[in-house]
Amino acid sequence: NADFDEAAALCQEKPALLNLFGLPQGEQLWRLISQGLHEPHQIVSLSVGIPHDALFSLFKTQHIEPHHVKEKGNILHDILVNDDEAAALYRLNVLHTYFPDSLVFMLHEAVLAGNMAVMNKMLSYHPIDTLNTQQQTILMLATLRGNTPLVQELLRLSANPNLIDVEGNTLLHFAILSEHQDTALSILPLSTHKNRPNYKGHTPLMLAASKGMLPI
Repeated sequence: NADFDEAAALCQEKPALLNLFGLPQGEQLWRLISQGLHEPHQIVSLSVGIPHDALFSLFKTQHIEPHHVKEKGNILHDILVNDDEAAALYRLNVLHTYFPDSLVFMLHEAVLAGNMAVMNKMLSYHPIDTLNTQQQTILMLATLRGNTPLVQELLRLSANPNLIDVEGNTLLHFAILSEHQDTALSILPLSTHKNRPNYKGHTPLMLAASKGMLPI
């Protein structure tokens, strides 16, 4: 805990150190910070007495965010692949408190990574039909992955099966394009636009026929 306070004091004393977070070294610095958030059994109120508050508050004022480190160097990726679920969820909770903008698409990334614990935690922050940059919901991504049990669970939680993405693809388009026939058959009765073409003019029926998915 003292390390966080010392780091905050050092950065305030020498503001130029904050520039390191915009350099390649920023990846390692964020990883070290994340590793310092390793005691989920000692969770305290997020309003008082937080050991990392001074450092993270300083980061916020200087617009330093975890997502500025790209791809697999991003500590948010580390959370998704962390085998210690309790530690991962604790770090997620802390980072979301200070840097919610960095975690906007963690809900979608969790589904793609198959991390249901992180997905469920993110659903406590965001609506189930939250869209990513491609106007896709997590129901679409679960369908794309052919994860029929997750598709059924999301539908049970009232995910909307009738939205379209930026290319005009429906849930049925996703299931057929990814050749997940069982998933397609499970959502077919729920679709209110079974033969709606996407923006390329392709209907689900046309795609199913081209892929030889005769049951559809």
